[in-house]
Amino acid sequence: MLLLPSKGISISKNAHNIDLEILCDWIEGSILFCGDNIELSQIDIFDYLHEENIYEEQDFAFEIIESAWSELKRRQELIGKWSPLKVHSDRISSKCRWKDEPAYSFCLLLSLLPLYRNSIEKREPNYNPDYNEQGELFELLTQESLKCQFKDWEVVKTGWSHNQASNLTNIVEDLADRLNERLGNLELWTYGTEKEAGLDILLYRRFPDDRAGKPLFLIQCASGQNWRSKLKTPDIDMWTKYIDFASRPRRGFAMPFAISDKVFLVSSTNVNGLLLDRYRLLSASVYKRNWLLHETKKRMLKWSSAQIDLLPSVEE
Repeated sequence: MLLLPSKGISISKNAHNIDLEILCDWIEGSILFCGDNIELSQIDIFDYLHEENIYEEQDFAFEIIESAWSELKRRQELIGKWSPLKVHSDRISSKCRWKDEPAYSFCLLLSLLPLYRNSIEKREPNYNPDYNEQGELFELLTQESLKCQFKDWEVVKTGWSHNQASNLTNIVEDLADRLNERLGNLELWTYGTEKEAGLDILLYRRFPDDRAGKPLFLIQCASGQNWRSKLKTPDIDMWTKYIDFASRPRRGFAMPFAISDKVFLVSSTNVNGLLLDRYRLLSASVYKRNWLLHETKKRMLKWSSAQIDLLPSVEE
């Protein structure tokens, strides 16, 4: 079992001082990342919360545990039989090793790692995560998920990478050419220092005539905990200055986090376009079992393995 996160789970006597999403991620991480064939019961979880002085009363603790079970079942239902976890009436178990579901494990790690940063830094004073690698891997995951789920659409990764540095002028010129749209006045509407202006992936559908006015989404990929501050990026008003679109594009937003239905609804309204959370991205498994490209999967397994080794467990 993983140690309790330093954020989101606090002493609860008269009220539940628990972030349900964090509690569920912690349970999932304890199942997937602490060994093979792990199983936890509701009693196991209560016992640990009690030992850590989070809860004193069992009945009160089980209120939040039962809420967590409902959320875990909902998560499982969102991707059906391809979930790596099996939620039973009073216990949860793994159906496979974390390596067998690298995309799922990667998204879960992106949610968990910030919660353990203080613990990791105490053990590893030179801890210096490579956020460029993390961000690029998440963009690749999003790109490959979209290619699988939008089979007759074009998916173009535009964001910066180790292998392909780009600037806004090059990106805009390439997009205008692909979409058969007219260039705007970049010199007038930019400072000259922008890299990709919040755009990581272009999703669009061609027609046989290839004329302007195609259905398209400009998508931001946010792999960090500050995703809420990025919901309105890329700025569609600015992009309509960079490119003289025949019809206004829509925004898309991808993130690796599991969120409640209410948060999803509010966030979708803020995005005012296409919102892709953890389970919409992982739904690619419904269309194709092994949808990650081999090279992406290889890089993701290497990155994830190193991060899992940093997660503090109860046995340590």
